[in-house]
Amino acid sequence: MKKSSDILDAVHESAKALHAVGVMPETTMNEFDALCLSPMNEYSADEIKALRRRLRVSQPVFAVYLAV
Repeated sequence: MKKSSDILDAVHESAKALHAVGVMPETTMNEFDALCLSPMNEYSADEIKALRRRLRVSQPVFAVYLAV
């Protein structure tokens, strides 16, 4: 299960407030909810390394894929 983030919680609260006053449309709020509330998978270092090797990419390239 995804661990909660103080920043993500604050941004989600702001989005809910924007939706409540009519600035954010329902469809955007639904998409935002899905992004913020859906569980994220957690992977061990060994699992990430295996995935990177299976994809045959270097660490820097893999980091670009993840936008980190």
